[in-house]
Amino acid sequence: MPTGMQDNYTRSLLAGLDESAQRPLVSILSRAWSGETHPKFNKTRLSFSEGSFLPETDDAAGSPPAFTYEQEAVRQLTAGQDKAGRYTAFYLAQAHGSRIAAPGNTPDDDVSRFDENRLQAALTSCSQYPGYDNKLIYFKGAISGIQRFIYHNIQAEQIGEAEKVSKRLRGRSFFVGILGDILAEYLVEQLNLEQANVLFVGGGHFNLLLPNTDDLKKQLDKLVSGINEKLFLQYRLQLGIAHSQVEISPENIHDFGNVFTDANDLLESEKQRRFKGQLSDLIFQHEIPAVEKEMAGLEELGQKVPHAGFLIEISGDDDARTGILQKLGTPLISLSAVNRDYYLWGNNRDKEVWLTLMQEIDPILGTLKTTSNILVKVIRLNDTHFLPPAADQARLEGLPIAYGFRFVGKFAPHYQETSGKGKDKKLKGNLMWFEDLAKLNYQEEKSLKYAQLSALRLDVDDLGALFRYGLGEQVSLARTLSLSREMQYFFGGYLNLLAEQYKIYVVYSGGDDAFLIGSWFNVLNFANALHQAFQQLSGKNTQVSFSAGIHTCHPKYPVARLGDEAGLQESAAKNHIGKDASGKEYVAKNAIRAFEQTLPWDRFKAMLAFSEELLGQIPEANRDKTGSIRRSLLQHLLQVIRAALEAKEAEQRAEFWAIQNNQTPPEKEEDHFEFYTNIGRLHALFTRRGYLNSDSPVAKRMLKDMADFERFSDYVLPFNYVLYKTRD
Repeated sequence: MPTGMQDNYTRSLLAGLDESAQRPLVSILSRAWSGETHPKFNKTRLSFSEGSFLPETDDAAGSPPAFTYEQEAVRQLTAGQDKAGRYTAFYLAQAHGSRIAAPGNTPDDDVSRFDENRLQAALTSCSQYPGYDNKLIYFKGAISGIQRFIYHNIQAEQIGEAEKVSKRLRGRSFFVGILGDILAEYLVEQLNLEQANVLFVGGGHFNLLLPNTDDLKKQLDKLVSGINEKLFLQYRLQLGIAHSQVEISPENIHDFGNVFTDANDLLESEKQRRFKGQLSDLIFQHEIPAVEKEMAGLEELGQKVPHAGFLIEISGDDDARTGILQKLGTPLISLSAVNRDYYLWGNNRDKEVWLTLMQEIDPILGTLKTTSNILVKVIRLNDTHFLPPAADQARLEGLPIAYGFRFVGKFAPHYQETSGKGKDKKLKGNLMWFEDLAKLNYQEEKSLKYAQLSALRLDVDDLGALFRYGLGEQVSLARTLSLSREMQYFFGGYLNLLAEQYKIYVVYSGGDDAFLIGSWFNVLNFANALHQAFQQLSGKNTQVSFSAGIHTCHPKYPVARLGDEAGLQESAAKNHIGKDASGKEYVAKNAIRAFEQTLPWDRFKAMLAFSEELLGQIPEANRDKTGSIRRSLLQHLLQVIRAALEAKEAEQRAEFWAIQNNQTPPEKEEDHFEFYTNIGRLHALFTRRGYLNSDSPVAKRMLKDMADFERFSDYVLPFNYVLYKTRD
């Protein structure tokens, strides 16, 4: 890009960030579907650790102060390196512009200055492309084969293999989590475009805004084919790219809903043909490689990633990279599809994380000054303080180093001390085996008495409709960018912060979904905290929601099946039936399923709170005391509920079979006869044990809810909670 154009591009990105009066940004999720409460972000800089991520409904903080950004520092650091400077400016704009409202043309204040600026910068980049005629392409790419890649050759967790399983799962998940960013950045760089042309990345998808010219389309097809060929050669048929392209005009940027829908529909059909026209050539012209060696290299990545401070990317041709790699050692990832190598450095918890980085990168500083065709990206993980401190900037001035940051769900609990011997030895700092993960109690150091593992899967409800219709009939690209970015911040970044607090292993998260593993106790409480945070982000907008499913099992349950089992629970939650004001049933979603019972989120929170109340009524060592509730009673109550639920399910299966076979459905049992028969017996039991006239609010609440089968069946959650918590 010409120097003058570079200045225009950079000015577009950084425009207005230093203005004296900034307007706080309204959370765009609160605006969706005409939400009523509109919380605002009252701090300028984007940061999870400094408490500026979630918005507040209280406006007392007023307008955020102006910020004098480090533009001069960027110029000094990247002097003579235009590409590095432009990349760094993009993330500088994001750190300081994504929490203030764009000026003038956004009266709702729900589009950030950063999103408005980066869109203008992307158009500036497109306008300089040779042959550009005021026409654009919206490119949507999807990485296919992710699940197969993650679980390749991962079977039941076995003695001696547990540590390897946790490393493999963590390493592979992290790799596919960043692969979308890698491929998106590679494509725009090869097309001589900019980081701003990457609209958003997450959930295995990446989206680009490109100039619509014949030359670019030919080059783009060649690049995608080349990536798929190299991915095939490196990982066999494990990974590939499917993509769609929709031609648009600049006017579509202000009415982007149809473009978004068309690209998604086209992508679904293209996913079935990702190696179209290549497969026979690849198979017959190349020896099909063994993938195990490439996969095994990701185990070390899995060990390092949970607490790493930086992801280092080194790009360039093979000859130029060779000298760098000889001094740095073997990279954790060497991705031939894009001619890039990756390292993880530093511990994000270490206050001297930048000092550690400088020590790691020092051997190549001299080489960088004399080597052309090399670009090093220093990407800070989950921290927006991504520029080196002033004390180190003089050493880095003028080097081909670009600086940025990325939010990644990557936390995994690790051992604090070394223990065990032989094949059971567990080293300090290593990832926890799942059998120990199942014992964790986030509230205290003491392990849970009853260790059970829970897998949690979740994703946003009706996301396509939210993007297409949730923001109004005419949806600008800037608002689409704001919405997608906030989703990625939440599920890719904030979720990771909560996972660390609740000692949860993040398998993957980002975009609009997540898959996590932890102890049954930690997962239940984590799900509750995550939903509360999501409500704060959306201003308690009931029409913006996510559904979740929890599968609880023995710690030795086959790891490769955990995701599928949790996915089945999630699907059941998404089929949750609600009733409107008139009593009419509809598919409500917005629910969580735990212990084989689906509950709306409000009911889940109430039952989780009741679980602690009920726990306080259980006597120690099962000794009787006034008002106490024995474990045996809870077990009896569970049996009653399960018997009624099984009878209900059998009734539904019989009705479905009859309808499918054009027969008359059997007559339904009224009011769950078996349930109420047992409830009558339980009332008698409660009377004998003195609960009927008890002053205990716990006993009174259960007795009241016993009269309603739908409400009392929700007690599956607190009954299991208490039985698990008190079981030796």
